[in-house]
Amino acid sequence: MAYGRNWLVLGLQSGLIGALVGCSQPASAVQPTPSSAPQSGLTTAEKTQLARLETIPLNLPSMPADGHCPTGPESSVAPYPNAYRPLYGVGPVYGQGGPRTDSSENSYFDVTLFTDPTVQGVVLARGQRLDGPQKIFYIGQWAAGPVVGTDTVAGKQVELHAELALPGDGRPSNADAAPGWGIWEFRMGIRKPRGCTGFQIDTASTSEAWVVAAG
Repeated sequence: MAYGRNWLVLGLQSGLIGALVGCSQPASAVQPTPSSAPQSGLTTAEKTQLARLETIPLNLPSMPADGHCPTGPESSVAPYPNAYRPLYGVGPVYGQGGPRTDSSENSYFDVTLFTDPTVQGVVLARGQRLDGPQKIFYIGQWAAGPVVGTDTVAGKQVELHAELALPGDGRPSNADAAPGWGIWEFRMGIRKPRGCTGFQIDTASTSEAWVVAAG
C-alpha cells in the first residue's frame, strides 16, 4: 500500500486526484431515489445514528474568488505503530488516496480512511466540488444514502450512492493497525473532468472538512 501524501502526489504529479471530485449524473445515471443502500454491517442502532448524521448540512469552504483551491488541512498521525505519515484531516478521521480505475464517464479511486481510537459510532462521508455542482459518489460495502446513478466498472454493473457510512465500532480486522485504529478501504468516484473538491466527515461528536485539488 502506498502511503504519505498520496492525494497530493496523485493530484499534482499524475492528475489522478481529479477522480476524487463528484458527479451529478453519470452517463448511465438513473433518477435519484430516496431509498438507501442496505448499509451492510450497520445495526439498527447504527442506522438510527446515520439518520441523525444525514441531517447535518454540508458546510464546505467556499471557492476563493482568485480560483486558488484551498487544499488541506493535513496532520501527521500514526495509524500504524510508530509510523507517522501526513494524511488529510485534523482528526479523529483522516484520509489518503490511492489507485484510479476509469469507466467511460467516471473515474474511481481506491481510498483509505483512518479512524483514531476515540471514534465511536457511525462515520458519515460526503463530498462535493467547490468549483462546480458535481458530488462525490461511492460504491461497494459501505456505500449508503440515495442511489444517484449506475455504472459499469471492470465489467460489473454497480449502483452509485451519495454517501459512505462506516460502522465505527466495527473496525475491520487489520493486524498492522495501531491499537484502537480503524483502517477502511473503499472505492469512491467522480464524473470527468475533475476540479477542486471538498469532503465532509461527520461523527457523533465531530464534523470536519478537507479540500483536495484536481490535477
